[in-house]
Amino acid sequence: MGMQLNEFVYNGFSFHIQPGIFEDIPINIKDQGITLSSLLKCFKAGNDSTGLTWRVDIETGSDPFTRLIKYFTAQQLKATIANILMNTKKFAEEEASVYGIVVKQIQVVDTLLITTKQYFKTYPSDTVVNEMVNSLKKYIAAENIKQTDPPMLNIRLASDNSYETMVAIPVNKATENEDEFIFKRMFPGRILEAEIRGVQVRLKRLLPPWTFICRTTSIRHRLYLLNR
Repeated sequence: MGMQLNEFVYNGFSFHIQPGIFEDIPINIKDQGITLSSLLKCFKAGNDSTGLTWRVDIETGSDPFTRLIKYFTAQQLKATIANILMNTKKFAEEEASVYGIVVKQIQVVDTLLITTKQYFKTYPSDTVVNEMVNSLKKYIAAENIKQTDPPMLNIRLASDNSYETMVAIPVNKATENEDEFIFKRMFPGRILEAEIRGVQVRLKRLLPPWTFICRTTSIRHRLYLLNR
């Protein structure tokens, strides 16, 4: 049988993660037929950090030979756990490892937008979104307005469980509202940006708690994240 998701082997030791709460995670460690109990504890270490401690209890017994064997086992296990914790630290400190994306803060450049909005009972398809973009482009061309950057897409689940879908195109000048075409001005502050390569369906799985504005080009999706 293959290994389960809650099991792994490292440096000759077999680690079996047991059910627990977030702060306290029991882990059984097996070595040469002997099972050791351990506890991985998570604790707050500052406003934006989490600390980890990993405690293992080893009964040495009274026999001197057994005590010596257990001593060397404990030393090897101590070094093994230290390596695991160090690798975990390196992994957790990389945004791309934890979130799947690298988020950075940027200055808002596109402050003038022409937008259009529709509501759909199901998640809007690429065809529907492209139709909305094309209608915006036709309106902009008719008004002799210049597009300054690629289109932007914002999809939000509304209170009635419909999908509020807004498409925006950055432009070079302000204009009046006309029918479904609405002019919006974004505040020139700061916003979070992340770039994702791949199909758009991945974006829906990646950030369900967030409202995102997706700017799509032929090879990438650029997200502007707005915490709800």
